[in-house]
Amino acid sequence: MKNSTTDCYGTTSWITVLRSLRNKHEYDRFYDMVTSLESLPESYGRNRTLLWLIPYEKLDRQTADLMEYFGYDKNKYVPSYDNLDFFLEYAGYPPTIRFKKDEKNKTVVTAFQFTIISRDMAEWANRAVFEEQCRDIILK
Repeated sequence: MKNSTTDCYGTTSWITVLRSLRNKHEYDRFYDMVTSLESLPESYGRNRTLLWLIPYEKLDRQTADLMEYFGYDKNKYVPSYDNLDFFLEYAGYPPTIRFKKDEKNKTVVTAFQFTIISRDMAEWANRAVFEEQCRDIILK
């Protein structure tokens, strides 16, 4: 019988550094980290990473495009948490996204979870090495 961790093993991390999508430096550093994690030889890559920001940014971009179409916003798209309340409600307030309300009653993300899916992790030693590699990338 084949062990399920041979084909698919998830490494989950909680991220507390991406407070604003509008901060280009912070945003770029975050996605550089995700790309580094997805580039590890054991990782399946971007198509299997479980990251809520991917569908959220798609929704955010589509909303901005719709607003631009109706003439409300002519600025170049910049990712933001402006549509976060709608997204969280639609997604059923998932426990993988931690948030709070600020003094202006605006929803602010405080932490979120994402998972890198990897392969060939039937042996505990392989998992330990992979986890250590992930930890080193995240701590940079």
